[in-house]
Amino acid sequence: MGYSYGCSRVAEPFVWAVTLSGGSAVLIYAGTSAALIRLRHQNPNAGALRIPFGMALAVLGIAVALSFLTQLGSRQALLMSITALIASANLWWAKRREP
Repeated sequence: MGYSYGCSRVAEPFVWAVTLSGGSAVLIYAGTSAALIRLRHQNPNAGALRIPFGMALAVLGIAVALSFLTQLGSRQALLMSITALIASANLWWAKRREP
């Protein structure tokens, strides 16, 4: 009787949940970095915390996030895409119902 080194059917949903959670955290991090760049261009004299090389760090953060996302397998990328599609449809439906 041999041992299986892959995921069991019981653990597979947990692995998918962890992958989805990690991938969404990376997307939020990239979005926050992109928002920093846009907000600094829109209002450069805002009274806010100024970190040396902030723009370069934001660009670096986006690059690191994208490199993490390229490491996803096709199944994980498909799962994230389907989840994003469902969330977008839900947002569209909710905004359509607003007066």
